[in-house]
Amino acid sequence: MSKNNILSKKLIVFSSILCLIPCIIGFLKYDSFPQMLPNRFDFNGNVTSYADKNVLLFYLPIVMALLTIILGITIHFDPFDKKSQNKNPILVKLTIFITPIVSNIIFLAIYINSKKLFSLNTKIPIIFIGLIFLIIGNYMPKNKQNAIIGVRNMWTLKDEIIWNKTNKLAGYLSVLIGILFIIIPFINIAPSVLPNLVLFFVFALSIGINLYSFILYYKKEKH
Repeated sequence: MSKNNILSKKLIVFSSILCLIPCIIGFLKYDSFPQMLPNRFDFNGNVTSYADKNVLLFYLPIVMALLTIILGITIHFDPFDKKSQNKNPILVKLTIFITPIVSNIIFLAIYINSKKLFSLNTKIPIIFIGLIFLIIGNYMPKNKQNAIIGVRNMWTLKDEIIWNKTNKLAGYLSVLIGILFIIIPFINIAPSVLPNLVLFFVFALSIGINLYSFILYYKKEKH
């Protein structure tokens, strides 16, 4: 990879190593972990299923690291943008670091539960998702046409104007949803309803944005 590439080889290697932090801790403290560790939680903070510690401490982080490497290579060899001039640098870095961040948050939840340090606060994941939406939404309108990052469908990839309008709207809506995700946990809503609200907003955003790009394309072709 060239030195002026916004996604350098060192950055990919570093983010991949971050994915392996659970492996390092697992190796150093292997005997202190029970054989079965929690791998799923409901929105009340209760454990709903368990998995072998070898899977969670070693196999899963290694898979995450491999996915990060594959994602980095895919971004670098974007056919729409071989010189990486179109992709927003902040969005690229956020994309490449989201996997290690999620990997370590999962491990942290597992570690806290296995050591009985304190009760998990189920508001934190929702707020974290909201912050991610805020960051993504802020930079999406500045992201030029490419095949990796942004709202990518057959209509946005065919027309740069449709790409710009669609990603601009997606950015505004992502910020709005991000704010809602940050506010929702502090409203008196039943914990069992929270995951359904999250899924609804994400699904509505996806459907609405793709429908908007189709309408733009249809109007342009019609005229």
